[in-house]
Formats: sequence, C-alpha cells, structure tokens
Amino acid sequence: MQEGQDGVGSRTKGTRKRRALLLVVLSVLALLVLVFVLPVLAINSSVVGSQVRERLLPRISTQLGREVSIGDFEVSLFPRPSVQLQDLRVGGTGGGLAFIEAPSASFTLRLWPLLFSRGRNVQVRSVELQAPIVNLERAPDGTWSYEGLFGGETERQVVVSSLRLAHGTLRIVDRSGPGHQVGVALTKVDGVATNLGRGQPFTVSLAAALASARQNVALSFDRQPEGVQGSLEIHAAALDVLAGLLPAGLDKLVQAGTFSLAGKLFSPEGGGYAARGSAQLEELALREGKARSSFNFLASSAPQAPGLTVALEEIQLDGPGTKLGGRASFSTTPPRGDFDLQGEQLALDVILGAL
Repeated sequence: MQEGQDGVGSRTKGTRKRRALLLVVLSVLALLVLVFVLPVLAINSSVVGSQVRERLLPRISTQLGREVSIGDFEVSLFPRPSVQLQDLRVGGTGGGLAFIEAPSASFTLRLWPLLFSRGRNVQVRSVELQAPIVNLERAPDGTWSYEGLFGGETERQVVVSSLRLAHGTLRIVDRSGPGHQVGVALTKVDGVATNLGRGQPFTVSLAAALASARQNVALSFDRQPEGVQGSLEIHAAALDVLAGLLPAGLDKLVQAGTFSLAGKLFSPEGGGYAARGSAQLEELALREGKARSSFNFLASSAPQAPGLTVALEEIQLDGPGTKLGGRASFSTTPPRGDFDLQGEQLALDVILGAL
C-alpha cells in the first residue's frame, strides 16, 4: 500500500515539474512577444513607407552623389523588416545612361533603429537587385560612370553592408573614342559586394556569362586604400566579343574562335587599373584553316587617359602552314597596333590589311 502511494506521489511531483517548466517557457515566450513582436506591430507601415520615399531615398541620393528614383513599393515587417521596390533607377553622370536600372529590388532594414523610432528612423542593412542592368560608361574625358560614387556629404560612412545582384546584365559603353560604342556585355550576372560606402574598403565577387549561354566568368577583387587586388577567369568565350576593343580592321582576325584567360588584377604605380595573366585562343579562323594561340598579357587603363592599352608577350600561333611567335601591343584610343612577329608564314596580307 505504501509503495502505491509513493508511486502516485512521484508521478504527481513529475507532473508538477513539467507544468512548472511549461509555465516558464510560456512566460519567456510572452516576454519575447512583449519585447520584440509588439513593438514591431506598433510600427505603422505607412510611416515607414513615407520615410522611405521622403527621407531614405534623398539620403541615399546624397550619399551616392546620384539621383535615385523608384516606382511603387511595399513595406513588410515580418519575418524581417524590408521594402520591396519597383523600377529602381540610379542616375548616371551628366547626360549619360543610367548607372543602374532594376525592375525590382529589396531593401532589408536595420531592426533596432526601426523599433526605437517606431518606424521613423529607416536604415538599410542590405540590398538585393533582381535582373538589373548596370552601365559602366566611359565619358569622352576618360572618366568612368562609377567614379564619384559616394562622393556626397553624409553622416554615415557605410551605405549598405551587402549588395546582391541576381540575373543581371553589365554593359561597358565607351564614349572616349570616335562614335558611341557598346563594348563587352556580361549577362546572367550573379554577384555580391560588401561594405559599400564613401572612402571605405570594399569587396566584390561575381559570376557571369560572356558571349556564352552559361556562366563562364569569375571575378573577385578587394578594394583597399593602397589599391586593388583580385582575380579574373574567363573560359571559352566567343572571340568576336573583343572586336569592338581592337583597332579598326583587326576584327578580321577575330571573326571566329574562342578564348580563355586567367589573370590577376592590381593597381599599378601612378594609379588606374591593370590585369596581368595568360590566355589561350582556340579554333581561330585563318585562311588555311583552324589555328590555336597562346600568350601572356598586360592590360592597363590609366586615370584620366581614355582607352585601353594591351601588351602581348610570348605569342605562339600554330595552324596549317602557319607557325609564328613574337609580341604585339595595341591601344583603343587612338586605335593603334604594333607587331613584332617571326615565323614560317605570317599571313602578312591579312595582318597588313587589318592595320
């Protein structure tokens, strides 16, 4: 009899402990609701929306030094505060193309400033752009459209900690030479940039497609006060995409074939940007048939100097009846090419006719 009473007492004590534990858990959850959920519910989404249009966008425009405009937008508070934008546009320089155009974008907001101000202090934590078009435009004076970004006065050094691109397009438009040329274009761009702000170090990494149905480009670089460091790889891109970068006439030599390259990005003495590495060309269409080539390259773009300069060393070209080596260099503004080639057959009529 005593043993039965002891068993009932043990079960009763166990039930009481479970109830007490459940009560503690429910109390903690209720406290979390009071601390986190209710303040969020107290935020008026229309207030956040007005702050986005009336204060946040002008502030971003000031920080970027470019006009930023949007179409419709929608504010969401759960599961995390965010703003969904339509028709985002970041202006370019002067009368040029827009720097960024995106049919849709998402801004994730910082929670605590939003809570403490009941929606009146809106700060951006991250941005994601869907199917954006980014135009890197070089003006007649040699400056690029990205120069001067974050040049406006601002009380905050960092605009966003993370910027993501999904399914984007990147176009390089060169107006520094004769005419208005749309050069290399990247499609299927997926990338991320971190720590974007005025005068701040930042990092960029992306994958994209260059003259290819699939992503065949990998780019990463780190921008520090002392300069840029990074890497670039391209695999089996159609060679004719480079025709617009070559001196007039040399496009006859790049009407067919593919190229691959791997190189390092850096900042040379005197400023600007440069890339050094090696490249391979396959399925080149020469008069006698298909050929292949390889070489080392150094490409550079100096500040305030229009155009691109490329030096090719250790050139090797092999094809039916053709075997040559040497070096070459060319610049895009003004269009010019210099060659020092030796071999069994140089196809001089093609080369000279292209110059």
